[in-house]
Amino acid sequence: MRPILSGVKHAENGDLLCTDSHRLYVAKGVHDRTDGAVLTPAGKNVDGNFPDVSRLIPDSSYAKQSLEIEVSELFRAADMIASIGSITEKEVKSDKPPALEFKEDIIRYNNFQCQINYSFYPLRFEEYICANAIYLLEAMKLLKAAGCQIVTLNFYGKMRPFTLTNEDESLLVLILPIRKY
Repeated sequence: MRPILSGVKHAENGDLLCTDSHRLYVAKGVHDRTDGAVLTPAGKNVDGNFPDVSRLIPDSSYAKQSLEIEVSELFRAADMIASIGSITEKEVKSDKPPALEFKEDIIRYNNFQCQINYSFYPLRFEEYICANAIYLLEAMKLLKAAGCQIVTLNFYGKMRPFTLTNEDESLLVLILPIRKY
């Protein structure tokens, strides 16, 4: 990973941004720095140019589907799939993270050893999308820790990043989908 991606961008407008090139976190209006610094968690400056991620954030009005889901429920589904999926992936000696699938009215994990389904009925996912279960779990941990009750999940297409936002849209998480392996 590029050293610049180990830091948190303190944008001039008060936003915090961090990315590892597979996901992006944005917290809006949370600081008063005006220098655009990129800092490590220990507070040290990171040299380099933080990537322009503004063009990666889709306009939610172009979402093919928007769903409001309780944070506690999506957290429960992500936690269950990430935990059990990680165990089964280790058992088959895979170095790949567990892939969860948004399909119909469920989020599921499926490999030759086990299948986990978490139903969101009556919600229905219009497109089949796969994502890294650990990334979704970490996003849900952040939203839960921030005291969010409802998350809006926006889908933009099968192989396009999807977003999660809190009620007042002050937090945004963007996650790249993965190809099912």
